Amino acid sequence: MPKGNNSQSDELREILERAQELLARAIALASGTSSPKTSGQRATKKVPLGGIDTPDFSMSLRAFAKKFGKGLSGPKKFVLLVAYLAKGKSATTVQLAAVEKTWNKLTSQLGGKFNNAYATRAREGDWVDTEKSGAYRLRPSWAEILK
Repeated sequence: MPKGNNSQSDELREILERAQELLARAIALASGTSSPKTSGQRATKKVPLGGIDTPDFSMSLRAFAKKFGKGLSGPKKFVLLVAYLAKGKSATTVQLAAVEKTWNKLTSQLGGKFNNAYATRAREGDWVDTEKSGAYRLRPSWAEILK
């Protein structure tokens, strides 16, 4: 799909999400279990990490933040930036100063200036870990922020 064609991309995403919902309902009906959603309600969920929206760390920083940062809270956006800077590798240590500098370059995509409380909340959510002050590593559970 050519770049810059967001309306077609959005339409394709909606069609694929609808197909996924219909398939889940069909599987539930075939297995004899109840439908995953009640009639009249539209399921609203993000595609899981293993699905269509698996992070591509080779994307430009702005595109990455725009694509994966929508609708996330501040601590989740912090984890997203740590993941981008670490290229998704939990063995890589990322300095707080690098995250803060990167965040403040993306204030329009991330919704404001960096707040140090985001790092604390991200640790409380078990998405990142710190061995020493100002150095963060991804935890295996970091990917749940995208679900």
